Amino acid sequence: MALKLGCSTILYGGQSLNTALQRISKIGYKSVELCALGGMAPHLETDVLNAEIVAIRAMLDQNGLAIESIGASGSLGNPDRCKRLIDIAAALRAPAIASGPTGRSDNEDDFKAAVDGIGALGEYAEAAGVKISVKPHVGGSVYNTKTALRFMKEIQSDAVGLNWDASHIWRTPEEEDPVESLRQLKPHIATFRIRDTLSRERGIGSVETQVPGGGALSLADIAKEMNTTNLEHVAVEIVGMREMSLEEVDDIAQRTYDALSPHFDN
Repeated sequence: MALKLGCSTILYGGQSLNTALQRISKIGYKSVELCALGGMAPHLETDVLNAEIVAIRAMLDQNGLAIESIGASGSLGNPDRCKRLIDIAAALRAPAIASGPTGRSDNEDDFKAAVDGIGALGEYAEAAGVKISVKPHVGGSVYNTKTALRFMKEIQSDAVGLNWDASHIWRTPEEEDPVESLRQLKPHIATFRIRDTLSRERGIGSVETQVPGGGALSLADIAKEMNTTNLEHVAVEIVGMREMSLEEVDDIAQRTYDALSPHFDN
């Protein structure tokens, strides 16, 4: 069964949550990653009150949007913040929080610290009924297929999975094939992200190269392999849009939807 196409609110990081949800829904996306990303997309704060959680849940329902995850990048190194976001995820009925890993690439101490720290948070997440979804991320302690497989072997927590993004696999030093990576990591994937990317260099590149068709990824092949999993959603994630006008953001979100929707269940 094909995945449903969702959208991270990071695309609308310069807009209110209400505006983001309305625009995402109007375009046709079926779900959202709800971002708690400080200066990038501050759509959810950790000091949110119960009444505000109820209001957010109502906004999602009014716009016909499922919540795919809470975007929590940078939180895994702060256990108190991470636990609070797990609690909020449970209250919002979000199945996961998604973040990049702690630590640096090819640093054994950092890798072991990531396993220990995220593993401990996994116990808390499991009790809450929420997954911690860790993205193999350029520059992070978990950054390619090999380190992701090792991480999942050592973590030993059913509440921890992978937030898989082909654009990061594409930019590994090994210049990996994303489809082959996906085949190897498939049993461990908890959430999906999708966008394009052009360069094999470490940086993600301009917004236009992240829009499907502006980069080098074979997104049709990647989507076909994604659709063989038992997950329900895939979320578009494009960074660098906070300072754009609402009209510019709408245009990119629409073009992205138009390019990807033929490959997913919409």
